[in-house]
Amino acid sequence: DADNLLGFRFGVEKTLTNGLIAGATYSQRGFSSSDSEYGYSYDSEITLNYLTGYVLKPFPFQTGIDILAGAEVGYFLNGKSKDEYCYDGDCEGDTEDFDGDDWEDDDGNRIDYGIVVGGKYAINQQISIVGTYFFGLANLVDDDDYEMSNRSFQINVSYGF
Repeated sequence: DADNLLGFRFGVEKTLTNGLIAGATYSQRGFSSSDSEYGYSYDSEITLNYLTGYVLKPFPFQTGIDILAGAEVGYFLNGKSKDEYCYDGDCEGDTEDFDGDDWEDDDGNRIDYGIVVGGKYAINQQISIVGTYFFGLANLVDDDDYEMSNRSFQINVSYGF
């Protein structure tokens, strides 16, 4: 039972001659979870950083509004985990940074991929607001008993020149 974390994303994109939108970004994804039972509680937060590439197909809906659909693939760069464990009011915390090698050593998959759907609203010729949803299809861990995948809402301001 996990909750999404706010993260950031920045990058570049280009509208190709065939009308497709291609881009590359640094994307931050993550989640938090907590539980408490019988005087014991824990809070956990994991942030995962990716270098991503995507291709989107715009479908004109109205003047200045496009529906977007496409795919995204990401390469895991690094991450951070923060944990706090408490028992009867006595708490201990731990923070750990990890890189791609650490991620692989813990049976993590470096490659993430999924489907992107959303919309784009052109404020003017240069500035647009883009909202998308990433639905991850890759299992982020090499474990048949455990499944973990990314899902994220993304809101971007796009500036073209």
